[in-house]
Amino acid sequence: MDLSGNNLDNTLFFEADVQDTIILYGLDSRFKFSIDGCDGECIISLGYQSYNNDKAALEANIKKIKFDQKNITDRKKKEVSLSILRGTSYDRLDRYKNIFERKG
Repeated sequence: MDLSGNNLDNTLFFEADVQDTIILYGLDSRFKFSIDGCDGECIISLGYQSYNNDKAALEANIKKIKFDQKNITDRKKKEVSLSILRGTSYDRLDRYKNIFERKG
């Protein structure tokens, strides 16, 4: 199933009587970025590679990245990509920490 758009929680697939039965193993999200003078848009894929394993870690990968500027070096593109992935890692770790603090 490929779901896309805004307000997905208000769609048929997410009505209150079925919300507890839907398991999401991954999703692709489109983001705009502006890092170190480089602007553009990327698609980040978030998901669990081993979706049948309840101990699988959430992974983030850049599926596609497009820069607005044409004269960016390959090295700079890699630096920006790493910066984006680093940001997703920090955010994921903070969220995990908050979940476990609430449970503790």
